[in-house]
Amino acid sequence: MLYVAYICGAIILVHFILYYLNIDVFNWFNQQTQHTHHEKITIADDSIEESINELKKLNEYIDNGHQ
Repeated sequence: MLYVAYICGAIILVHFILYYLNIDVFNWFNQQTQHTHHEKITIADDSIEESINELKKLNEYIDNGHQ
């Protein structure tokens, strides 16, 4: 029965340490998820931009008299 008191004490201790350090665990996990999602969008934007640049080069090649 004493282990229940230790577990409750540990939870309270962790709570006050996080409160003292001003760490919001739930918000921290949410920010990591948003950051990962932002990186995926940036990678997709880069590949789209590269494709557009390749199409522009192809159009210039065709417009400059390739027959």
